[in-house]
Amino acid sequence: MVGLQTTSIKLLLGPLMSGVVNFDSWLPTGSFATPEAMDFLKRYQTKAAGAGVDVLGYYLPPFAYADMQVLQAAVEGTNSLDQEKLAEYLPSHTFHTVVGGVTFRPDGEWTERRIIEVQFQNVKSNDLAQFKDLKTEVILYPPPLNNGDIVYPYLQVRE
Repeated sequence: MVGLQTTSIKLLLGPLMSGVVNFDSWLPTGSFATPEAMDFLKRYQTKAAGAGVDVLGYYLPPFAYADMQVLQAAVEGTNSLDQEKLAEYLPSHTFHTVVGGVTFRPDGEWTERRIIEVQFQNVKSNDLAQFKDLKTEVILYPPPLNNGDIVYPYLQVRE
């Protein structure tokens, strides 16, 4: 389900999300929370607050920035904007980005799966601060990022 990853929806639904299992693409934890990623996030959040956009910036901004880093590296590596040259270059190189090393298969797909599975747990209010604490968005998968267990039944009893 797309939507629960964005801060505005998290703030709108608040405690109603507790127990929901969903996907996300990036959270500031484990191998994702590199110094480069955290610096990017800090700069993004400073600008986002004044721009009226997603103030956490966990869902799309890290990968949007990484996309541009990949494109920049490919253009510089080929010294060209020719799409065929870029398409040939992409699967033969590793790109160092704010989301880590990115590599592509010959068909253009990532060689490493990046989606994470999460469960919202113990969401108490509609306050932004709680979503900065990953105790409310527990990572279930992949194992290297896991920071908790699934809570059954999926819909928790609310106090």
